[in-house]
Amino acid sequence: MVSILLKKALSQTVNLVEGEEFMVKDLFLGFEWKRIPKKERLSLGTEFFSYINSSQNEYPIVEAGKTSSHKQKYRVIPAKFSVQEFFPFDDEDDED
Repeated sequence: MVSILLKKALSQTVNLVEGEEFMVKDLFLGFEWKRIPKKERLSLGTEFFSYINSSQNEYPIVEAGKTSSHKQKYRVIPAKFSVQEFFPFDDEDDED
């Protein structure tokens, strides 16, 4: 069930605009979200977070911190950039 919900959530991200911040629950209609059992909503949040941070992520979405109630937020980045270009962190030592 969670994989189906993950696919649905990811498919809804095409409706978001560049720079927009959102939470996973925003990708569902209110009544749909409330009908998903809490255990599955928590699993979906974990799966969405893992997917966005994985090398498989093909969506222009990055983490955007947490809300005051500790819920994960995400941001849509410009599609022409990769996550590495948008956040150019270099974990390797510079070789000059």
